[in-house]
Amino acid sequence: MVTDEKIKRPILGMILQEYERSLDELAKMFDQPREKRRLSQLDNMKRRKRALGSLHQLQIQNLEKWRKERDLNSENSEALIKKIMEITTALANGLKNTG
Repeated sequence: MVTDEKIKRPILGMILQEYERSLDELAKMFDQPREKRRLSQLDNMKRRKRALGSLHQLQIQNLEKWRKERDLNSENSEALIKKIMEITTALANGLKNTG
């Protein structure tokens, strides 16, 4: 949602680097790679990926709408907040066993 590339790129880079470091550190703790150790979890993640991706896009769209309308129309703003919270709850439930 950050549109300024000068801000977006460095922050995303830091997040992705930390993610990779985390995976590397976790790999050091186990004898086998996660692809072999966590077959059922990876299968769950693959099955849920499309639905969770759609929910995430819906969450972003509604958050962008809310940011534009929050000071203009409090009634519509409240409805958007409720929708965002419902989507966030759905995402959390979909991720509960997959991380």
